[in-house]
Amino acid sequence: MKSLWRGLFFDTIWNRILVDKYLRNLSIFEWFRSLPHRKHNISTIWRGFVDVAQEIGSHIAWQIGSGALVKVGIDPVVGGGQNEFLPDGLFFFFHERGYSSLDHFGIKASVRSRYWLSPEYFQMAASYRQDWRNYVTLLNRLGVTLGQEVDRIAWTFNQSDGRVTASLAYDFLWYKVAGQPIRWWAGCIWKWKVPLKLVCFFLLVLHNKILTWDNLCLRGWQGPGLCPLCRMNLETVLHIFFDCTFARQVWDFICVTFQITWEWRFDSMEGHFMHWRNSGYYHQSLFI
Repeated sequence: MKSLWRGLFFDTIWNRILVDKYLRNLSIFEWFRSLPHRKHNISTIWRGFVDVAQEIGSHIAWQIGSGALVKVGIDPVVGGGQNEFLPDGLFFFFHERGYSSLDHFGIKASVRSRYWLSPEYFQMAASYRQDWRNYVTLLNRLGVTLGQEVDRIAWTFNQSDGRVTASLAYDFLWYKVAGQPIRWWAGCIWKWKVPLKLVCFFLLVLHNKILTWDNLCLRGWQGPGLCPLCRMNLETVLHIFFDCTFARQVWDFICVTFQITWEWRFDSMEGHFMHWRNSGYYHQSLFI
């Protein structure tokens, strides 16, 4: 996602290659407006870009500058929704008269202006006038104004600056595409000042994805399934970190050495992690 965004909107050699080779006669804005379906005989990288673009396409909107690039009745505006699209009759009325971009409908000044042209200016029929007034009311409610800046496409999932970032792309894929809630710990663990491999391992632990026997059995493996240390219970993530007698001995040593009080009442790794994070020990450095 981030690579596609940078490749299309940053003036780099990569941007020029993508535009010249794949967009052909379309502008970047027209390409986003009519996202293509996957085609044959294209590179693996561009095929992935097209798939990603289709995933985020429903969250693309325009941040209005001059309004010259925004197609009225077609392009969504930041903060709006389906109600911002013109009724078909009014849309074709403007289209037949050559009015298409938003800058045709307002007065552009050196300072941002909210002065939108009246129905009388366009010599509208009475049946269209109320629809146009409703549309202008919507533009004013959204705070849409015309200025001298260039219009730009924004990703509405990022409500701060509209850009695609790696962390927000991960949250988007996890929440919007996979349908899973964004975990409260998803952001904080990436800020730890520890080797990246430890962060990645801990992330797998919280997702219950490390190769313990219970997960291997789900993949069709056959074996004893018991913890190799205590040989008493099924090896699970929670067992090898907290419930195993050997793990408890390690934790007892740490608690006694650093005078830590720990509660063993949680039945998940996330529960233990939340208890540790909410305790006073979260910001302490323990040297063992």
